[in-house]
Amino acid sequence: MAIQILLIDPFEQHRKVVKRFLNQTHPDTSIIEIDPTEFLLSGDSFEWTDYDLLIIDNRMGNQDGIEWVSLYKDDDGFPPFLFLSSEPAPDSDITKNLIDNGMSLGAEGFLFKKHLNADLLEQHVSSALDKQSPQDEDDENGAEDISEKLPDDLEEVSESAMLALQDTFHQMEHAKALLHGHDDWPFSVKDLMDGKAVFGNYIVKYYMGRRDDVYTFAGHKSDGTELFALKLIDKSITKGQPPSEKFKKDVEALIGMTHPNIVRWLDFQAIEGHILMVQEMIHGDRLSKKLKRSVFSEEEAIRFILQILSGLTQLHDAGISAGAMSPENLLFKDEDTLVLTHFNNIYFSDRHDTAGVNQVNYQDALYLSPESLTGHHTDHRSDLYVVGAILYHMLSGKPPFDGPTTQSVIDAHKSSPTPSLRDANHPMNPVIQSLMNKTPSKRYHTATEVSKDIKRIYKL
Repeated sequence: MAIQILLIDPFEQHRKVVKRFLNQTHPDTSIIEIDPTEFLLSGDSFEWTDYDLLIIDNRMGNQDGIEWVSLYKDDDGFPPFLFLSSEPAPDSDITKNLIDNGMSLGAEGFLFKKHLNADLLEQHVSSALDKQSPQDEDDENGAEDISEKLPDDLEEVSESAMLALQDTFHQMEHAKALLHGHDDWPFSVKDLMDGKAVFGNYIVKYYMGRRDDVYTFAGHKSDGTELFALKLIDKSITKGQPPSEKFKKDVEALIGMTHPNIVRWLDFQAIEGHILMVQEMIHGDRLSKKLKRSVFSEEEAIRFILQILSGLTQLHDAGISAGAMSPENLLFKDEDTLVLTHFNNIYFSDRHDTAGVNQVNYQDALYLSPESLTGHHTDHRSDLYVVGAILYHMLSGKPPFDGPTTQSVIDAHKSSPTPSLRDANHPMNPVIQSLMNKTPSKRYHTATEVSKDIKRIYKL
């Protein structure tokens, strides 16, 4: 059967070059060309199972290729994908950030057209086509259950086969480490790959991914085997300084906290300007995956929103707000339990600039409050805005604000009216409107207040 490749590139001449290279190395390939500048592309227009590979430029006219892929990569049958780029300076900081963003989505490669040749393209295309399925996403806390990768009818697997399979996945993580690793890590990438990476009394086993300026590794205590999520705050944030008293107070409060909807914090260590936080490993899917697959039933939506509010109540009562909470960092511990896992307001409590505002990714921008997106003061009411945005998505099947670019979404959060659910009489409409008020002081005051309102409405 002929290989089907979908090629999305705004430059006709570049498409011709890619086609010529592909015809040299894969003569039986069927190539479907699309110019994204001719019309606004939607992934819903494609039957993904028709394609063996997607090759896409990171520029798509008015759309951003990386953001576009992030919207649809979890769709059923989404093929392996390669990014092409016309950026003139592959070694610039901006370009390195592009590579990080693209590869963190699970791309099979990020190729620059100025260096492209038939052999280089063939190497990446063959590697992508040899794989049975696209590489899984980075998970800033969750870990893969390798048994889920095995065929359903495989009843017994030898220990050596399982170890070999585990090693394969770790090699994939090592590849990501080579892309993200840098001299500010307290250990070298080589030590990590050789199994010699150590931080304090923790042995660092493998790299899992990066979210914002926090790197996540899997590791265990030197005298144990249980795997934890080890979160390393980038030294660009700490400036090599020891953690502040506020940071230590908040983290100590989290370590002493036990709540079914908050990830367990187990330890933190600060050594020579590096800060490592230790959390339990969560193995489940992100909420974002389930949101893309289906609309929640009203009963499910209310149940999970109450869980989020319950976790936030305990955090807020301790004087802690989550910050940058989104479906990307709400994980299912099991099918009935949703857990808060990512705490920007803790990680960056010592940061006094707005550098992070310019690094907001598209997926987070769909849910964050106007003040979070514009670098203004945030507090517990900013978390409540996110709850409103998630509740709207759960009940409607789409985020409250959408757009072709991150900036268009940010602008909508700042100035567009909060939409209502299709049923104008839905009892959650006034709750969502209050949660997502543009002015923090006009929102609900506490998570407890929201919970009480919802329970009153549904007689829970």
